[in-house]
Amino acid sequence: MRLVAIFQLCLLAALSSGCAVVMERPALEDLGMIGVMGFDYLNPRQAKIVVTLPEPSKEAKEKTQMYKTIAAFPNEALMTLSPKSEKTMSLAQLRVVLFSEEYARKVGIREVIENLYRNPAVGDNVFVAIVKGSVEGLMGAKYENKPEINQFLNDLLHPRRDTAFHSFLTIHDTIFRLHGETSDLDLPYLEQQQGDIQITKIALFKRDKLIGFLTDREGKINQAIRARLQLPDMNFTITEEDTGKKHVEIVVDFVTSDSKVKVHGGVEAPSFQIDMKIYARVLAYTGRRDLENPDEWVKVEKDLEHELDRQGLELLKKLQKLGVEPANLTDYVRAKYHGEWHKEMAEKAFANAKFAVHTDFVVIGFGTLQTSSIEPDSMLALGRNQGMQQALGHIPLQTIQMGN
Repeated sequence: MRLVAIFQLCLLAALSSGCAVVMERPALEDLGMIGVMGFDYLNPRQAKIVVTLPEPSKEAKEKTQMYKTIAAFPNEALMTLSPKSEKTMSLAQLRVVLFSEEYARKVGIREVIENLYRNPAVGDNVFVAIVKGSVEGLMGAKYENKPEINQFLNDLLHPRRDTAFHSFLTIHDTIFRLHGETSDLDLPYLEQQQGDIQITKIALFKRDKLIGFLTDREGKINQAIRARLQLPDMNFTITEEDTGKKHVEIVVDFVTSDSKVKVHGGVEAPSFQIDMKIYARVLAYTGRRDLENPDEWVKVEKDLEHELDRQGLELLKKLQKLGVEPANLTDYVRAKYHGEWHKEMAEKAFANAKFAVHTDFVVIGFGTLQTSSIEPDSMLALGRNQGMQQALGHIPLQTIQMGN
């Protein structure tokens, strides 16, 4: 009797399972992989959310599908966008998140970034940027001789030396900076110019809201203070008083750079000493100095040192006036402080801080001028002896001998 009961239960289970609806996971072909997600300001509680999806095409170029909806958060947007598409929307291939300048100023980016950060489908290589004007307008425009917009924006925001005047921040990096207790957030600022998209400035944030900008030149100085090893080329305008020529133009290729920060005083009014060490080549020079003369060479270095000192100090005073600190200087104050630390202490320390900037600028070559035309002993003497030898030890020979 017991065996009969067990048999009946098994039979009933088998029959009932045949009537159940089996929900299969969508195949890869059924997924709409969102590449770029943008947020335009609508009101304090809602945003116009725009997404683009690459659509495989038999033609030479890939096509792009664009969808938009009104929602508060990314997950809510997916729920309303999926029924509009023949495919299931997915954030598994999200690569870029864009915020309009108005949205970043009025609402802030923290809640959206945290919402995406908590989504397990979102990877760790998603870049964040700010857009001048409308995100929808930038994402929906046509760009000649450019790849599909998802790929183009992803490539544009990837780390490159030419655009290393800003921080290349992913969602994870942005979360770290938003929740950090010292430095403030800075993000690339995109503009449409002459039918193209360019990174033109650096957007500065107070907590999670946009409050100001740095130019690309100021961004380069900021990255030098932060000890970025590779910096973009930079031009300077100086005056050679002893030669009587004003407005001398110099274009510099930074080979390598470093900086050391020392802090004195307490958290109430710290004093920062910033020493930058830069090895570079001069690519263009319109002055009257004889660059094959070692004494004249040193004068060019001194001119560049004074100019970088001046611009570095001006930048720090501008940041102090804005009340933002993207250079991570207050982390040195925190390292010396004993006790509980909070963000307000970092803000107060930076507001009351004093700064001194000193640059040691070493020129290792002038354009196509062969450094071999100068005696090695003279070159090393000009290069601050031991420091120059250490730098040349990890610089490729072809970098030094520009004529090859």
